[in-house]
Amino acid sequence: MTDVSMSGPASREQEVALTLSCVILTMGDRPAEVVRAIDSVLAQRGAEVELVVVGNGAEVTGLPAGVRAVWLPDTHQVAPSLGRGFVFLFG
Repeated sequence: MTDVSMSGPASREQEVALTLSCVILTMGDRPAEVVRAIDSVLAQRGAEVELVVVGNGAEVTGLPAGVRAVWLPDTHQVAPSLGRGFVFLFG
């Protein structure tokens, strides 16, 4: 019988890349807070980051490279709006 242990250096042979997936929801009335939230997400270390900003009744412009924008022309409740953003995440 072979004893297989998942602890120790051998368990690190196949490290899995971590992806942080984030959706930020905005109604366009707090631009400074949205910028601060975006900067906070993009400052994360130790993982790939994918970020979607959903404009809930507001257009989203001026985003950093690699950040996706989703525009919902009408204001929706929070959960469905976030759900629209999750569709564009891959992680």
